[in-house]
Amino acid sequence: MKWFLPGVFLLFATVAGCATSGQAPSSNPAALLPSKAIKGSAELDGSQVELRGYLVAQFEDRGIWDSKAEYRRYNSEASCVSLLIPKRMIDQIERRSGAYATIRGKLIGDLRSRGTVLLGGCNVVAIEVQELGGN
Repeated sequence: MKWFLPGVFLLFATVAGCATSGQAPSSNPAALLPSKAIKGSAELDGSQVELRGYLVAQFEDRGIWDSKAEYRRYNSEASCVSLLIPKRMIDQIERRSGAYATIRGKLIGDLRSRGTVLLGGCNVVAIEVQELGGN
C-alpha cells in the first residue's frame, strides 16, 4: 500500500506530460519528428527514415505532423512531411488518420527536384511510405 500513491502519481505525471506536449510517446525513441526531418532533408534525402507524429490522410490533405496542435496551426513548412502512399496502403493509412503513428520509408528532400507535383501534400519534403506502425 505504501507504493500505491507514488505509483499513481508517476502514472498521472506520465499521462499529463503526453497530454500537455500534444505528442504521443513512440515505441522507437530513434524515430524523428517531421520538423527534424525537414531541417535535415538535404542530408537525409534518399535515406530510409522513421517519422512519428500526428497522421492526416484525407482527401487533398496527406501528411505527418509534429503534433495535432501543429496541424491545427497549419505551419506546414516547418512541421509537416507529405505522404507518398502506395495504392495498396491507402485504406490502411486513411483509417489511421487523426491519430499518432510511426511511418517508415524513403525521405525525399524536395519533390520539385524529381519534377513531382503532389496535390494534397503539405510540404515539398515527403516520405515514400513503406510501413505504418503504431505510435
